Amino acid sequence: VRLMQESGGSIVNISSLAALLGLEDYVSYSASKGAVAAMSRAVAVHCRKNKYRIRCNSVHPDGVMTPMTMGGYPPGLDPSAFTIDSDPMNRMCLASDVAAAVLYLASDESRAINGIEMRVDSGQAVMGI
Repeated sequence: VRLMQESGGSIVNISSLAALLGLEDYVSYSASKGAVAAMSRAVAVHCRKNKYRIRCNSVHPDGVMTPMTMGGYPPGLDPSAFTIDSDPMNRMCLASDVAAAVLYLASDESRAINGIEMRVDSGQAVMGI
């Protein structure tokens, strides 16, 4: 924040859907990602109150198709079968989906967006998962 006080800009922190839902098998992970979301909101409030013209938001992905997440699947399985491109109910999104959300929040197109938790989860949270 100190480095951006004069120029303004956008801070985008990466959290997880686990921060918003609280996953029982991932208590520590959920707590640490929840801290990222709370910190982002606190920074947004701090910057707004001090008129720094700095926005701060967090992105909360879930089920991003990466080598790490695909490591648990059998070899030879076609990963594209698990994306919303093949079935809108599938949970996996691509890293480029997360990048697009970050780009939007970092850009001037989102100049009126501050202190939010943007879910990039293919609708998992609204389905109660």
